[in-house]
Amino acid sequence: MRRGQLIGQGGVQSGVIPAVGMAGLTDVSTAQILVGFGPTAHASLSTALRSWLPRTVAHEVDHSVKTLGGPGVGATLLDSLVSEGVASAFDTAAFPGRPHPWTDAISPAQQCTMWKLAEPLLRSDGRYCQWMFGFAGVPHWTGFTLGNPIVRDDRFRHRHESWGPLTDASAATVLAGSHDDPCTR
Repeated sequence: MRRGQLIGQGGVQSGVIPAVGMAGLTDVSTAQILVGFGPTAHASLSTALRSWLPRTVAHEVDHSVKTLGGPGVGATLLDSLVSEGVASAFDTAAFPGRPHPWTDAISPAQQCTMWKLAEPLLRSDGRYCQWMFGFAGVPHWTGFTLGNPIVRDDRFRHRHESWGPLTDASAATVLAGSHDDPCTR
């Protein structure tokens, strides 16, 4: 990510996520958190505020903590997958509820196909928007869906540790600690 860019679920241009009525962004240079909300066809204002606001804030706090005291959110595709996976896992642990629509946005078969495309690109920069929000042959929310099981498996293997070490870990460390393979699930 470039200095001054924002990282978050909604994307700068897209406003609130229709499925949850929320948007969250973290400035990767200042760690400032921005949260927006509003009713949508799929989420009433009450649902957005009661169910998704706490999770969105927790998600963005994880990004902010990683920016301020950890390795940062990073710039590579692997950094993006893991940063979003950790933030989603953290917000779910802090505020359990319905599954995120972005953590299972593509089918298991698509996950295998997309992982094969992503794997050679994991160390490349500037792919956040393509893999998180979808374009150029990548379905919407693919990166979130690929990152979630990597983090979930690493977290399972280190379930007795607090969240601090996971948030502070580099993306390469999390990937190495995970034995997830979307093509063998």
